[in-house]
Amino acid sequence: MFGEAGISAVIDILKQLHSREVLELKMRYLMFLKQKNSGQIKGRGCSDGRAQRKYMNKEDTSSPTVAVESLMLSCSIDAE
Repeated sequence: MFGEAGISAVIDILKQLHSREVLELKMRYLMFLKQKNSGQIKGRGCSDGRAQRKYMNKEDTSSPTVAVESLMLSCSIDAE
């Protein structure tokens, strides 16, 4: 669909992953391409969609997010 621009976008993403040594492929890696409003083709990758932690609940593996009100209150107390 995107031709040479799509191939170039995939190669750019894979070069970044390889040069930063952030990924050692042991399963299929899916690459999704999207054309931005500017016309640039961007790629996003992810593993093949299998559950990564079948033995844990999603609530136990997600990072907690602080409430904005709590953060503001803590900053106010620290400032005082």
